[in-house]
Amino acid sequence: MAAIKAFFATALAIIQLFLMVLNIIPLGNEPIDYGGDPYPYGAENISEWLTLAEDGASEYRIVVPAAATAAETEGAQQLRDYFSRISGVILPIESDSAAAIPYEIRIGNTNRADLSEGLADVGPEGFLKKADGDAVYLAGIDERGIFYSVSSFLEEQLGVRWFTPELTVAPSSGSVRIDALLDDVQNPVFEYRDDYWSVVFGSAEWKAHHKVNSHNGSYLGGKYGGGISYADFCHSFDRLLPNSLFDTRPELFSYRIDKGERTKDQRCLTNPDTLGIMAENARLTLLAHPDSQIMSITQNDNQEYCQCDICEAEAARLGGQSGLMVWFTNQVARALGAEFPDVIFDTFAYQYTRPAPTVLLPGENTADPNVCVRLCSIECCFAHPLERCGHIRGESLDKFVNEIPSSFAVDIKNWQDFCGRLYIWDYTTNFLMYLLPFPNFQVLGPNLRFFAENQVKGVFEQGNYTGGKSGEFGEMRAYILAKLLWDPNADVEYHMADFMKAYYGAEAAPYIKEYLDIITRKTVATSHLFIFNWHDQNTFLRAWDTRPMDKLWDKAEKSAESDRQLDNIRRSRLQLRFYKCCMLVDEFNPLVNRNRINENKKLYNDIIELGVTRLQEWAPIYELDGLDWLMTATEWRDPSGLFWNSGKENTPIH
Repeated sequence: MAAIKAFFATALAIIQLFLMVLNIIPLGNEPIDYGGDPYPYGAENISEWLTLAEDGASEYRIVVPAAATAAETEGAQQLRDYFSRISGVILPIESDSAAAIPYEIRIGNTNRADLSEGLADVGPEGFLKKADGDAVYLAGIDERGIFYSVSSFLEEQLGVRWFTPELTVAPSSGSVRIDALLDDVQNPVFEYRDDYWSVVFGSAEWKAHHKVNSHNGSYLGGKYGGGISYADFCHSFDRLLPNSLFDTRPELFSYRIDKGERTKDQRCLTNPDTLGIMAENARLTLLAHPDSQIMSITQNDNQEYCQCDICEAEAARLGGQSGLMVWFTNQVARALGAEFPDVIFDTFAYQYTRPAPTVLLPGENTADPNVCVRLCSIECCFAHPLERCGHIRGESLDKFVNEIPSSFAVDIKNWQDFCGRLYIWDYTTNFLMYLLPFPNFQVLGPNLRFFAENQVKGVFEQGNYTGGKSGEFGEMRAYILAKLLWDPNADVEYHMADFMKAYYGAEAAPYIKEYLDIITRKTVATSHLFIFNWHDQNTFLRAWDTRPMDKLWDKAEKSAESDRQLDNIRRSRLQLRFYKCCMLVDEFNPLVNRNRINENKKLYNDIIELGVTRLQEWAPIYELDGLDWLMTATEWRDPSGLFWNSGKENTPIH
């Protein structure tokens, strides 16, 4: 009876899904909840004002300590520069060795007042912004916190916005006023924060302004207070025990029962020489990167772990492959901890090591204090919150249409018993087809809050990292992620609207937001969203969906206020055109458009012209020729797979 009920429930779910895809069951027009608390720094929340400049004049000056640090100096210079850009007033920068005057903006550890009470609630990288009479204090207990206090003041009190490394917006007014009752303490929720999108790679300053403290896993620079950097970032086994040793020392490499031989895929973790070689190479790596705080001891990017008798027995004893991995990382950390007392040794909970160990053996499969575990969400759905949705890529239709509880939620809770420093490696794009729509803004906030609620201490948000412009919503996604990495309760709706008005134009922004709401609503109701999906595996759109969407993009293009904004609109619109090309919809349908090949050429040329340099994670964009133009954009990723190109060497564009 239970099986019969399950069959009919699944059949009903499939029918309902089909009717929603066909728009027979309407999806409604309810607002999408992108999450977060209301933005707190608007003028409507201010009852008393402090004037810093009026009619292009000011009595204020900037004060720094007599022995100002690099971050204090940089913060003062940036405050002076942006204040001038806003008001036309160039504030002098003075040392606190000069006599005090009432009208000062005091940066860092000046001698002007005892801020110990105000800084009592400020932790590492946190800061205080405070108005005290006519004086303003921007302070922190460390270099990054001091620089962040200035960036926060510029953004939240003076209205400066760093939307992309190429697009900074500041208001223009001879009158500069702030909240006279300003008393704001902020602390980071996560100790490690990295926004891994290529559209922001070029600017350590952009990351520092957004309080992102790792620059693609590397150092941010002393004038921004430094940052958290890795000596070796990920999948480090190949470097710690190189493949060149395989011919002479095969016993150090993984044995696979299915192949009946040793392979270069992973390493044999129970061989004592494996530990010795890896520990020594980790030591040499740390010596070569003296500013790094984290060393990666992480498996290669495959699932071919060692199945020799000893590894199998130890994995069983330690509660699975994850227990063996933590045990091994502990051994490396113990070997090097005395020489590198401030270094964290990082390992993965990834694919075959993702679930926490099934038995608790303190001191063996529990992470030492100087060991970090990075839990990776690579298999998960990103249309629905990780806390609730348990769907994974590649599942069967009967599972796809039914609710599945989140195994990731189980993993994140279970790992808390095994490590005191849990990081997350999260994913925010479709690596298989970068240009496809990836409507995930509705889960960014809920997922970051879920991490925070489960004592996660660091988050790495991986997106399109392979260069060039996004061609989807990557620029906005990188901006929103930066806000959420600092404050998981940030007002996503506010920041999206703020970004769209500047990036696309105030007139165009509502049309693009409506498009995003529509495609998000469709995705949430009918699909799951995975990071290695083809065009027909995520949101399913046909002409009754795409034509209204195209009208919104048409209106947005006509509303552009500048050539730059028009290019931004056209670049983001590529996602819908790329999808239609893959699905043979509308102008890309060969049954209704005899000029489809010209549409293909136009799309391809627009992709190149608008600065997109990758269609997928692993390969450049190639030159197309001849019969290639008959194909959809799916084949453009790798034209060598087309039979008429067999043996032909394809020429990369980038």
